[in-house]
Parts: sequence; C-alpha cells; structure tokens
Amino acid sequence: AHVGHEFKSTWDAAVLMLWDDQEKNAKLCFEKSDFGTKAIVSVVTNGVSDDANGVNYNWNNVWLQITRQGNIFALHYGPDGKNWNMVRLFRLDANKTIKIGMEAQCPAGEESKIYFYHFNIDNTPVKDLRAGV
Repeated sequence: AHVGHEFKSTWDAAVLMLWDDQEKNAKLCFEKSDFGTKAIVSVVTNGVSDDANGVNYNWNNVWLQITRQGNIFALHYGPDGKNWNMVRLFRLDANKTIKIGMEAQCPAGEESKIYFYHFNIDNTPVKDLRAGV
C-alpha cells in the first residue's frame, strides 16, 4: 500500500491491517508519533497488544507491506514499493484465511486527511520473508 497523510495530530496514521479476530491482529502504521516525528509504527495483538515505534521516516508518503508464510508474518516499509526494510517479524497463530485492509486513524485530533494512493493484495509467495521479496 502506498500511503501518506497531513501529520496534524498525535497518532494520526495511515494503516495497513491484518485481522484474524479481536485477540489476533496486527497493524503497520505511518504515524505522527507522540514524539512529534513521522514514524513507522507497528502493533501486534496476540491476546494483549504491544506498541512499537520504529524508525522515523522524514518523507510525506511511504509504501507499507505485510507478508506471510504460514503463521509467520513480516511487516515492511519502503520508498518505492520495490525495496523493502523490515519493521518486524512475528508469529501469530492465525486462521488460514484472514482479513487484510486499510484503516485511517485520527484518535486525538478533530480531523485529518489520510491518503491511500495504491493498495493491492498479491497471493504470490515471497522468497525471503525478511527482505519482503
């Protein structure tokens, strides 16, 4: 997914999400962090949720990717939709069929424009889960 937004309020984010159920899900966010930076943030819920600020990313748009091999998932970001940097790799005992989608979040502000420039689902397996290709 190619995403961007205005970065008006803390936690405004363009989100790529995977959803098995309320107890098993994850999201990869391009977010205005509570440190005031543009950051790649991930949250994994496996009974309880964590919240992991990743790298600061100083551009206004980014590509986000979720890949899967069985119950191992990898989250990636990149500048062009071809070259990927891994955010995290994790196990989630999810069903074979899960939901994948986009989310726009603005939990602390009044409004924000979130942009989804491109989104697709590709069932082609990746050769290198860590590299995202």
